[in-house]
Amino acid sequence: MKQLSAEWPGGVVPGALLLGALFLIASSPYIGDSMVYMSSVEQYRSGKWDGPFHPLWEFGHLLWRPLAALLAPLFLKIIPDSVAWTGPVKIAYGLMILNIIIGMCTGGILYNLWTRMGVSRSGAVLLTLAFGWANGYLMYTLSASAYATGMLLEVIAIWLLVTGEIERPSTGVRYGYAGLLMGLAALMWFPYILAVPAVAAIPWLGGRRTPSMGIRSFILIGLVSAVVIGIGLSIGGWLAGVRSPGQAVAWFEAARHGVQQDNRLMRAATGIPRMLVDLARDGVHLKRYVLKDPYNTVSKWEILRVVVWKMAVAYACIASIVLIAFRSSRGRPFVWLYVICFGIYLFFAIALFEPSGSERLIPSLPFLLLCLAAAWNDVGKLKWIPAACLIGMILINVPSYLSTWSAADRRIREQVADFRQVAGPNDLLVSVTFSEPLPFWIEQRVFHPAHQGISIATYQLLELMSAKIAEWHEPFARRVLLQWSRGSDVWIGKSALQPRPAPELNWAEGDASAVRWSDIHKFLSTLEFDRESPHPYGFRRIARSEANRRIFEAFAEGMKAATRAASPKHD
Repeated sequence: MKQLSAEWPGGVVPGALLLGALFLIASSPYIGDSMVYMSSVEQYRSGKWDGPFHPLWEFGHLLWRPLAALLAPLFLKIIPDSVAWTGPVKIAYGLMILNIIIGMCTGGILYNLWTRMGVSRSGAVLLTLAFGWANGYLMYTLSASAYATGMLLEVIAIWLLVTGEIERPSTGVRYGYAGLLMGLAALMWFPYILAVPAVAAIPWLGGRRTPSMGIRSFILIGLVSAVVIGIGLSIGGWLAGVRSPGQAVAWFEAARHGVQQDNRLMRAATGIPRMLVDLARDGVHLKRYVLKDPYNTVSKWEILRVVVWKMAVAYACIASIVLIAFRSSRGRPFVWLYVICFGIYLFFAIALFEPSGSERLIPSLPFLLLCLAAAWNDVGKLKWIPAACLIGMILINVPSYLSTWSAADRRIREQVADFRQVAGPNDLLVSVTFSEPLPFWIEQRVFHPAHQGISIATYQLLELMSAKIAEWHEPFARRVLLQWSRGSDVWIGKSALQPRPAPELNWAEGDASAVRWSDIHKFLSTLEFDRESPHPYGFRRIARSEANRRIFEAFAEGMKAATRAASPKHD
């Protein structure tokens, strides 16, 4: 790679301030498994947990929960009740603040990298903003998740290697540091291990190494990463309670949480653009159209108007950057690095993970923007084509991250008030899926001020990504019986009891091939209810009757017994 301009290396401050301002005005519509992590920390602090492994040492996020537990006393002490009103929310809020600081550091390092690569100040601002506004990155930086920490470590490794090739030949020390950083990134979130080949190839493909030197640097970076990951997982596994190969496999499988999606190619088609743009629940319209949902039909025009144009902008960002960078001798090596990173992540997302998640491909984002940065001064005015696409991406995401209360939010608040009017403090609220607006709001908007004083336990009949989705009756029956044994009641939304799913439930027939809406309605129609709330979108209480108890006990004992018990009522 030819010598790149380093006349104005700049600093980290502009990028850090830029993303800091963004994080202060934005709020995430989705915080993923943040509160699941907090539950693990709470179990550790109480000294009681049900699972076979220590709750802090999970294979997929090995270092994140221990870090949360280490910082928990500080967060509990300094975060006021007016900001976060329960212990878990305080810890989560503290980790979100930590993520914001980490995100600012990441933005500063990237801004410094762009300028060292010869990008103008205005271009560096755009690239830094595009990185910060990318849906998959911004969403999880404004949460209590580990992805932002892993990204900072990856970005530092990239900075070390790229700047080393720009200014002077990189040394083995830099390669060792890069390998160490990527190993630590994988211990924050294990899939960062898939970015190691692309990072390790920077001196080889994007630098001034001869083939033999490139191979040596590649092996050194990969070897150091492997050693760090191996040592970390060995220690973490031992602390988690792993004492045999069989337990090691179970520890790994537990980190997957039983996730197994079907229709993976279709999900990948929306997962790729989700890395850049927020599709919110618009993906449901696409599912309904592709799967020909008989309950909520969607026209071609509606698909184009609601979701396809957003996906088109995301794909245009990727395609325009890659094609234009490929025209540049300095950009072409980084295109190959991006193809390596993106291709590995896409393959494993489809083959092993769930490809629809916005975070699955996010480690490839720095490599995508590196392509444009490397080609910035070579392609003339053509660079403004991908720049315009990136601006379009930012504009698409603005409503999601700068949103105020909408009509749908007001309905949710009315439902919450309706539920609290009739339900006891420890009662359980049941929905069909997590995608419904109310349970999604309860579990994902925990930092919103309107959550203060609200504590509602939720349960979903279906986990759409679960490999055992067809067996949903049994865990539901066990949960109901557990609630009753504690003296609490179980409520379910009135919309779930209808023969047709209401559009606002975000149900797409065929999305879960093992379960149909008619299956759910058929089962729920066998139950007896003894009370309901006044709101039209309110709730009905499952009666603690002998008939209901027999049904739930039969299902709790096993599917065959349950089928025999429930079949007479289905006629």
